[in-house]
Amino acid sequence: MKHKSESVTKNGAYSGILHLNENNCPLYIEVTGQPDSVWQFHTFYPIDLETKYKKKGLHMTFDITLLKAPNPEGCAADAVVKMNNINVVP
Repeated sequence: MKHKSESVTKNGAYSGILHLNENNCPLYIEVTGQPDSVWQFHTFYPIDLETKYKKKGLHMTFDITLLKAPNPEGCAADAVVKMNNINVVP
């Protein structure tokens, strides 16, 4: 599925915990760490996240590309993103 994206990628330093079927979202990332930026996010709705990462409570670090795509109905994530360079944190 193609989505129009912002021309900005925020590299590195993002970390978060995956949540499944909570707060009216099929899945979302609770942001636990992020680079100093004018943008401060608490939650991301990831588009096209690989199945192997869809595990409740999974801790990970990643880069993002902000997308101009809507949240699923009822989901109030701060931003819709494409996650890149994902690393699982033990």
